[in-house]
Amino acid sequence: MGKQKDWFPRVRALVLIMARVWENALAFKGGSWGIPNTVITALHDLITAAQDALDLASPALRTPVLTARVNAAFAALEAHMREIKDRYFKQPPLLDEDLVSLLLKPRDTVMTPAARPESHVLLVLRYEGYNTVVVDINLMPGDRPAEGCHVELFRGVMPHAGATLEEAAGAKHYLMAPPSSGEGLFKWLDTNRKRERASFPPEEGGKVGYFCARYVNSKGEQGPWGPVAAIIIPRADNPLGAGAGP
Repeated sequence: MGKQKDWFPRVRALVLIMARVWENALAFKGGSWGIPNTVITALHDLITAAQDALDLASPALRTPVLTARVNAAFAALEAHMREIKDRYFKQPPLLDEDLVSLLLKPRDTVMTPAARPESHVLLVLRYEGYNTVVVDINLMPGDRPAEGCHVELFRGVMPHAGATLEEAAGAKHYLMAPPSSGEGLFKWLDTNRKRERASFPPEEGGKVGYFCARYVNSKGEQGPWGPVAAIIIPRADNPLGAGAGP
């Protein structure tokens, strides 16, 4: 029957036990749970077909044809049971005790508190073309994985020798000095990816791009800043960025 997932039994004998428990429960409560009689009747027929196929395919009498019949019968039963669960068992009026009576695990309604992140994001920068920088997002070596967190990325651009007051106040908000942390940069994006690409307009070729990041948990609590990463933005006349400058 292949590898099963989640709640569905791996052993055929247990599949039949669960299916018969469902059949008995639906005979009494199917109407109040909104399950049509046609669905309950189909469950009964599929249980019967699976049991009959299994009885015929005893070890002494099993042939490839009988084996295929068993596989098909149990696959059809599994598909119907999964459909019943997905369509009728995932919402009220079923209670936790109803799910237990169906040999299913009740829903987990206890929220696991999200701890404030303590790990640091390590960014590694490299070139891709004349106006693109690849940002590889890594966990700082030695830190624990930041479970349930996403990464908040910041970036900024500084002209050679720093921006003038006019450039800093302009639409681009160029940096006047190298930032010491992400506090000196501007929010770029939130991501769960391990890699992002930052593109720059041609006029920023030769300037310095700065990046920094931190982890943020599901409650919006922010972790510590990782180290600032810097790279010379490649120019159109120098695609690899080597020797880029004013």
